[in-house]
Amino acid sequence: LPVGTDPRYVDYSGQSDTTKSLSPKASLEFRLWDGGLIYTTYQQAVKSSTYNVVNFLNFTEPEPVKEEELTAYEVGVKTDLFDGSTTMSAAAFFYDIEDLQVQFISLLAGGAVTFETAPAAEVKGIDFDITSQLFPNSIDGLVLTLGGAFVDAKFTDFPEGQGFTEAGLYSPSNDYTGKRIPRSPEFSGTVGLSQTFAIPGGPLEVAADYYYNSGFFYLAQNTAFNEEDAYGVMGARISYLYEAWGLRTTLFGKNILDERYNYSRFTNDFGGLDAVAPPVTVGVRLNWEF
Repeated sequence: LPVGTDPRYVDYSGQSDTTKSLSPKASLEFRLWDGGLIYTTYQQAVKSSTYNVVNFLNFTEPEPVKEEELTAYEVGVKTDLFDGSTTMSAAAFFYDIEDLQVQFISLLAGGAVTFETAPAAEVKGIDFDITSQLFPNSIDGLVLTLGGAFVDAKFTDFPEGQGFTEAGLYSPSNDYTGKRIPRSPEFSGTVGLSQTFAIPGGPLEVAADYYYNSGFFYLAQNTAFNEEDAYGVMGARISYLYEAWGLRTTLFGKNILDERYNYSRFTNDFGGLDAVAPPVTVGVRLNWEF
């Protein structure tokens, strides 16, 4: 409809916002021994500003959302161990975030995804990855993989956050300073074990892996209403590569312990709508390379 024919229609085409940034990155590597190095990295990044443009209850002027700025520091090590049978990498990191853009959904907040700004947040932690050939002098092809991350991700300044009460009612102004950032488990890790056999035609691999997540919150308010509990998922596979054809056949099982957990949760005024992860799944996969 042309402007003026509908009282709900307002022309905001004159509004604009531009995000300009210079985001440098600098790294230093120190190779102090054979097969290893120590490194340190400094980096800046920017997420562009935006607008909250959808409001089903009030036809108000689009609300601007500030650009998000991140400064990251990292120091780490990469090295070979035990005569090259093991490779390891580990790092400690710290992220300083200004004006973190946080998503929130409520009918009373507009009815669609609303972005609000947490003035300050920080993420710090360590992560590691290890790949090791076990007993190389007596067993051929037995490999262990380990990986994990310990993370402390918190809002350091968030005095005006939207949320829900324990009864599920919309709450427009809450102090979430000190709360954990959504979808940030304090620990997550994987462990895997594989054995490869040389048989006629090509290699046969038997493997199993396990993933653990210590749990996290879907919303900044950090209550049981929006919490994902700790869970662990186990998988296994048997894979055979017929090298003459480049054909790999894999029999696999996912979530073989039938763990109950969610991929996501849509939290709103009416409760939580969970996207439940699949239960035990078994299948066959074919890969042909030519």
